[in-house]
Amino acid sequence: MTAYFLPACCKIYCEDNPDLLVLFGGYKAIDADTVYIIQYKKGTQQIADSIAIINKVSPSDTVNHSGLFKNLSSESDWKIVVPSVNKQYLFTNIETQSGKCPCGGGHYTTVSQFWLNGQTQTGAVLTLP
Repeated sequence: MTAYFLPACCKIYCEDNPDLLVLFGGYKAIDADTVYIIQYKKGTQQIADSIAIINKVSPSDTVNHSGLFKNLSSESDWKIVVPSVNKQYLFTNIETQSGKCPCGGGHYTTVSQFWLNGQTQTGAVLTLP
């Protein structure tokens, strides 16, 4: 009888991503057809950039959820405005943490916490609303 020993394969995915991923999947597509994203210099109210995202959605589409997403850099503060539902989300104090990947020896950076409308949130992914 012959025995074979196979090295254990690392099952942990280790990604270097210092951005906060914001998903709009909680919104119906028709409600997130127009979204404004405003970038501020971190810790200030000074606008660095802004963008309007306008998606063509059939007025009769009241069932499908939005597939829109946005990566927000931890180097800035952000405001997301969804005018059709009169909602604003202010993202500030986006903090990251770094570490060593358990497999392969690489390093990673990920969002550890942030403030959303003045309330502390944890994690690197957020689904609105």
